[in-house]
Amino acid sequence: NTLSSAFLAMTLEQKNGKNETKRLFEESLRENPNNCLSCFCLGQWYEREGDDARAQEFYARAFRLNPNYFQAGYQWAVMSVRIKHPEIAKEALRGLEAILFKGGGNAQWWNDAGSLYCLLENYSAGLLMFEEALRISPDNLLYRKNAGNALFMLNDYSRAKKIYLDLVGQGVKDKKIFN
Repeated sequence: NTLSSAFLAMTLEQKNGKNETKRLFEESLRENPNNCLSCFCLGQWYEREGDDARAQEFYARAFRLNPNYFQAGYQWAVMSVRIKHPEIAKEALRGLEAILFKGGGNAQWWNDAGSLYCLLENYSAGLLMFEEALRISPDNLLYRKNAGNALFMLNDYSRAKKIYLDLVGQGVKDKKIFN
């Protein structure tokens, strides 16, 4: 069973090393070329190895095999941005939007999509995604900071300043929130 192979491979990586893991995922794909989990795990393997182009291929394959697999689509888009293929990242984002707009998303997914739009310098779309994340989870400081950053990039300084001052006024002590 290919799912068992995936879990076995993760366990084996801890015991026998990463090359055995890769071999098991590849074997799983030979047995079942439509196994999106094995594709996703190979994407992770290549990403950890620093081969972003191969990682992007496997994330794309996983997402195309299962267009509801948000994490695969997200990683596909991230890798596409990293290897400087913005048009491919936009294709991945369209797939992510299809999931989100049919009601399949949680606040983190909306925030992730917003972050991707901002990476692609589409701050208006990013802001819409952050606002939806905040509608779902209004007290999340990271989502608020991300919305403030998008507003800042859109030259809406007064609204951005209000968010930043609100975050500071809440006594945000985690400096990472402002990175």
